Amino acid sequence: MSETPSIKPYGDSGILISWPQVIDDKTNEEVVTLAKQIEGQVISGINEMIIAYQSICIQFDSLVCDYNIIVQELLKVIESETSTTNEFENKLIEIPVCYDSEFALDREYLKSATGLPWEEIVSLHSNQTYSVYMTGFTPGFAYLGTLPETLEVPRKDTPRTQIPAGSIAIAGKQTGVYSLPSPGGWQIIGRTPIELLDLSSDSPFNLEPGSNVVFKEISLEEFKKWE
Repeated sequence: MSETPSIKPYGDSGILISWPQVIDDKTNEEVVTLAKQIEGQVISGINEMIIAYQSICIQFDSLVCDYNIIVQELLKVIESETSTTNEFENKLIEIPVCYDSEFALDREYLKSATGLPWEEIVSLHSNQTYSVYMTGFTPGFAYLGTLPETLEVPRKDTPRTQIPAGSIAIAGKQTGVYSLPSPGGWQIIGRTPIELLDLSSDSPFNLEPGSNVVFKEISLEEFKKWE
C-alpha cells in the first residue's frame, strides 16, 4: 500500500478504516482491494462493509466479537504482503447511452460551460474507461471517475426534484449513473435504456466499487428498441 490506513471506532459497533482524503484511482483501488481481502478472510462478527472513496466502514456484532479482536484481524490483513497489490480482476461493464437532446437535459448548459461542440463532449465522455469509486445517495447510484478535465463542470445551483432512472450525469471530476428516479443536482448528459438495479436479484447492483465502466453511444432509434 502507498500509505497505511488508519483504524478507529465508528460508533458502538463500527470500525472505520480510512486513507488520506483524496479522490483518485490509486487510493480507491487500495480501498476496494483491501475490502475484498477482508471479505475473503471471513472474520467472525463482521456483518457488513461499506466502501467509500477513501474508506471502509465495517459494521460488526458486538455480542459476537470484541472490537479489539476484530482490529487485530484487520491489521493482519493490512500488513500482509498481498495488500500491496490488486490481485482481483476488475469487471468491465459496457453501458449504452443515448446523448440525444431528449435525454441530455443539460445539453445547452454543457456546451456553454465547456465551450465545446456537443459531438466533442459526447466523444470525450464515451471514449473513456471509468472506475466505480463507490455507490450511495440512493440504492445503486454509482460515482465514477475520472472525467477528462475539459468536461469538469459544477453541480447545479438548484437541484432538480426528479431525475429519470438511467440518467447519466457529470459534476466536478466525476460522472454518475442514476439507478432510480430521484432528486439530483448533477448535469444530465444522457440516458441508458438498461436496468441498473434489480431488487429481485441476490446481487441487485450492476455497478459495484472496483468495477470498470465504458459508455457506448447509441442513437435515439436504438434506445427505443430497448424499451
